Amino acid sequence: MLAMAFSFNVSVLAADTNFIYGEKSNTKVYDNPLTVDQIFTAFEMQPQRACLAYIVNYSFTSADMSSPFYISTGRVRVNYAHTATTNGTVTAKLVNYNNGAESMPITISGTAGQGKTTTLNWYQVPTGDWRLRLDLRPTAPYSNPWSVRADIYDG
Repeated sequence: MLAMAFSFNVSVLAADTNFIYGEKSNTKVYDNPLTVDQIFTAFEMQPQRACLAYIVNYSFTSADMSSPFYISTGRVRVNYAHTATTNGTVTAKLVNYNNGAESMPITISGTAGQGKTTTLNWYQVPTGDWRLRLDLRPTAPYSNPWSVRADIYDG
């Protein structure tokens, strides 16, 4: 019997985190929202896999970060909601847990007295452990914080 052996050389490209593309969609604004949880419940979400990590912060004044989560699908989806007590902008980005590399940031504007929901998506995310970071600028006073919620899914 004749045995044949084949050798396949496959190039493996290291993913450059500068090319982790991000976008937001399905944004809705709510005037005079009651709580971030109520507007999040009203958020029409697409079917999801199990939630990998989340941020729930009722006293959001400047920054918050999720616990680490593992991504192997190349995509991260975040269902995001906030109630704003001041005018400002939240910048969301993925941060690699092991080396600190960052994704393209996505910004979400906020207007005092309004709530907002939106879906954030990042593509071409290298396999590994990541965290979601949220930064608010300008910062809100401790006496008048925002409320934010972000549920994180793979793809």
